[in-house]
Amino acid sequence: MTTRFPGSIEVVVRPVREEDWSSYRDLRLKALRSDPRAFRSTLQREQGFSPESCKARITCDRNTASAETWVAVNAAGRFVGTIGAVHIEDAISRFAMRVDADHRRAGIRGQLLDAALMDPPVASRAFHRS
Repeated sequence: MTTRFPGSIEVVVRPVREEDWSSYRDLRLKALRSDPRAFRSTLQREQGFSPESCKARITCDRNTASAETWVAVNAAGRFVGTIGAVHIEDAISRFAMRVDADHRRAGIRGQLLDAALMDPPVASRAFHRS
């Protein structure tokens, strides 16, 4: 999904893939350095994760019907944001979002939220009531 808002930078927002593990990890470690209190984890803990552990975290999200993670990728191919959403029962009940400090106030947060709310599998779970 490519979206452009006034004052924003162009990014592609897409589901994270297993082969993205290194870029995703780099973004997360940078976030843990700059805003450690925003996480339930620590920089030291996550620096110790093996490549296999990082890949497993991504694969787990992609293979779980109730969880999804998206990344915002800029024109240079750099990950500049991420959002994860967890579905519990009939709604998105939890989400975590991070936009790189160097790319804030550029419309990326809204683009990530659009992806989480408009992705057909998640949106149908979030807004469908039986």
